[in-house]
Amino acid sequence: MKLHQIPAIHSILLRWRPHNDKSASDPALNALADSNSHSPPVRAPPSPKSPSKKSVRISEAGSPPQPTSSIKGKGREVVASPGPAASMPHLPSPPPSPLFSRRSRSGDRCCSGEPVTHPQLGEIYKKCGPVRVHETFECENAVEPVRLLTLTRRRLVNEAQARGGNALVDESWEYTVSKRGKSGYTVKVDYSAGAVLVAGDGAHDSQKPVAIDIAKTKGINGLMTVTSRH
Repeated sequence: MKLHQIPAIHSILLRWRPHNDKSASDPALNALADSNSHSPPVRAPPSPKSPSKKSVRISEAGSPPQPTSSIKGKGREVVASPGPAASMPHLPSPPPSPLFSRRSRSGDRCCSGEPVTHPQLGEIYKKCGPVRVHETFECENAVEPVRLLTLTRRRLVNEAQARGGNALVDESWEYTVSKRGKSGYTVKVDYSAGAVLVAGDGAHDSQKPVAIDIAKTKGINGLMTVTSRH
């Protein structure tokens, strides 16, 4: 059976026959139809799609974040290729804070040097032997070495008086300061001299320690409070 003998196909052929006859009678249309029939079909560009959430990679813990850049005209996201992780530079350790080492151990010690006698002592009438006192002071906020040496020397004069003297000769002292707690200091004082009995008009004890200028060099500024003495 031929195709035109089928009723459905025959009706379609009759519907399109006038158009086919017109295109056959127009050579320009025939040429255009021939060129279109031989040209390759044009494919429509694929529509851009945004990357799905599944395509996003979660970087491992500890790896640096990867830079991303987007191109507005294309509507696409370009992910930069991960490079080698940059190693952190090894920084040198900071120097220790000066608050924890305010003074060296050797800087806490101070001494008067060779034994010294005050020049205004007067004529020595009698020697009563050597005397020596060792004391420990607990101080807060500051250290005044001259004040502490004066207190120790008064006790030394009392020792000389107990032996029959009234003055001191050949004096020498030494003290050591050590930190205690947040604002406390322990000061150990060692004072020695010779007990003598002086006579004459105006002869008296000086009532002050020797080498005061040296004693001030190791002091700690502030308002000193003596909390203990033994």
